[in-house]
Amino acid sequence: MTQKFWSRFSTVRPLIGSKRGMNWDQLQNFTSLKFLTVYFNIIPYLGSEFTEYVSDTLTQLTFYDTQTELIKPGSLMKYRDLDKVAIDACGITHLTRNIFARPFNGRYLYFNDNKLTSIPDDMFTEMPNLNTVGLRGNQIAYIPAIAFEGSFSKLTYLRLEGNPLYCDCRIMWLIRNKPLDLIGTCDSPAFFKGKNLKDIQTGDMVCPLP
Repeated sequence: MTQKFWSRFSTVRPLIGSKRGMNWDQLQNFTSLKFLTVYFNIIPYLGSEFTEYVSDTLTQLTFYDTQTELIKPGSLMKYRDLDKVAIDACGITHLTRNIFARPFNGRYLYFNDNKLTSIPDDMFTEMPNLNTVGLRGNQIAYIPAIAFEGSFSKLTYLRLEGNPLYCDCRIMWLIRNKPLDLIGTCDSPAFFKGKNLKDIQTGDMVCPLP
């Protein structure tokens, strides 16, 4: 098949079940690629090889159970039209803001069922269209307010269930500014254990004024 033939395809999904991992160069002729979904593969990290061969026309990227423990800085920076990223059940241990461009104009970010223990202070900054963040099923104790600085106004869905959330004054910013759909349950302290974030009121905590 000619390069012109392959370039007309905008979707590659799903790529499933290779024990050898991915050779990203097999996608280099998909010059109009918009949707890329990979399931049950072995991709230890995302880095320069991905950027080199996957078209910058990409708008949606989904990895599920790909054993991707690391996303290297700059890996998704060239994808200016990227609207949705879902890296779920992959074993990621940490994130950095410089994975993405500044600003990042996407709306949907999912990092569910990974091994995250914290969120960087600038993780969701300069994301003016951010609508949905999924962090379900990690090991995150709290979300710093500064992580959403300048990006919270359009946030509608924040999924935090399955995390050992510590509900003290560090989450007061979230209680005061609850997204429409806020899902998560306090793990500690004992007074709040088992209580849903959406049910906590500002009067339930005695905190210093900001």
